[in-house]
Amino acid sequence: MKHSLSITLLILASILPALAQHSTDAVPGIPHTTEPYSAKATISITLPITQQEITYYANVYSNHSNDRLLPVKYLIEATDSLDSHSFFAYFNGNYYTYSGQKFREYHWAQDSVPFIDKSTPNRYSPGVHKSGLFSFLIPALLSEQLNHLAQNADNIISHTSDTLVWGKRCSVIKAEERINGVTSREMEYISDSGTRRPVRYRIISSPATTGEQSIEIVFSHNSNDTIATDEQALINRYSDIFSAHRTNTFSASNLTGTRLPDFTLPSLSGERYIWETPQPSPTALIFINSAEGTTAATIKAINDAIDESPITITPLWIFTDKNPDEHAISILDGTPRSTILFNAQRLATQLGIAGTPAILTIDKNGTVKNTLLGYSPTLNQELIQQFILSGN
Repeated sequence: MKHSLSITLLILASILPALAQHSTDAVPGIPHTTEPYSAKATISITLPITQQEITYYANVYSNHSNDRLLPVKYLIEATDSLDSHSFFAYFNGNYYTYSGQKFREYHWAQDSVPFIDKSTPNRYSPGVHKSGLFSFLIPALLSEQLNHLAQNADNIISHTSDTLVWGKRCSVIKAEERINGVTSREMEYISDSGTRRPVRYRIISSPATTGEQSIEIVFSHNSNDTIATDEQALINRYSDIFSAHRTNTFSASNLTGTRLPDFTLPSLSGERYIWETPQPSPTALIFINSAEGTTAATIKAINDAIDESPITITPLWIFTDKNPDEHAISILDGTPRSTILFNAQRLATQLGIAGTPAILTIDKNGTVKNTLLGYSPTLNQELIQQFILSGN
């Protein structure tokens, strides 16, 4: 059974996030709401080839929010047939997920990159807060999913505004997603004609093939069952999970005022670098990744800030890569007072650094004075201000 559940998670990971698209256009009949909403959902997943069925039971809560990233805040709780629990929560630029015994959290103020929708010619990837395994259970997110499908002329979407389903007057949307003339998914979304709340969803991926996978969701609704959605409420609700899995706040911005822990890292010289205090001058720990498109611009902005700073700053260039790109290293060749370290992903995780660049300014005694996360055109001036404060 555990093997089957692993397959189930792979199916959900491949089917459901792909649905979480973004659009602002309206499609008739979509059960869109940002008002207080709660429901129970039974999710039946039929595995390919074996036709074995796995069932999840979910509690769904959402409410209106003025957040510009998403017009709702939400909480989804799910339990599978082995009584394994998971939850997904988003509010005000903060996303938390616990699934498969793994806890993760993301904060827009710390690192905005995971929240940004990304697209390539062949695929659209939604922000992390819109792509959880059960995100399609939130009406406002389902609205975005269907609107995106409707924008592609190759897809087929039909809407029946008033029909009977299980003795209820319902609205039915049927969608067929097509790639190169071949149907890749068939979807049916049924909602109550009066309340527009969801009644049943069906999603079939790779229909009429040996890899056919199906998901069916049946809803029941609670009248006015709402819960508070903020970090403290989340901690109170899942205190055992937070205490067991949260080693820190996972937010590098909270390091200010704390002492930098001891660490050692390999250096390009072939020797291991050992961090120890006191240092002769304030130090800038510069976490970068050579795969980032802003690496060259980041290096230039930081070097300019070091040159222009009235305070002497010693830079430590710390690559999270196991094998930094030679071009990125060549940019640093000849940089004065620099030490180049690499394979620092574990240290970055320990410090709560989820993305690069991340610059920590440390005073001579090893205390974190400031943190600066992400690249911006004003990075140079922001760093100079940080460097000055680090000398006080």
